[in-house]
Amino acid sequence: MKILTCNIRCFGADDGKNGWAYRKGFCIETIRSRTPDIICFQEMWSQQFAD
Repeated sequence: MKILTCNIRCFGADDGKNGWAYRKGFCIETIRSRTPDIICFQEMWSQQFAD
C-alpha cells in the first residue's frame, strides 16, 4: 500500500508567483506520478480540491 502526504499550501489571493494557479499543475502531476492508494492532504481549501 502506498500512502502519500501532500502539503498543498493554503489558497491565498496575494501569493504572486507562488499562487495556486502556478502550483496546481505540479501538484497534480506529482500526485498522479506516484500512484498512491491513499492521499493525505494538508492546508487544502475546497477550491483546490475541486481542481
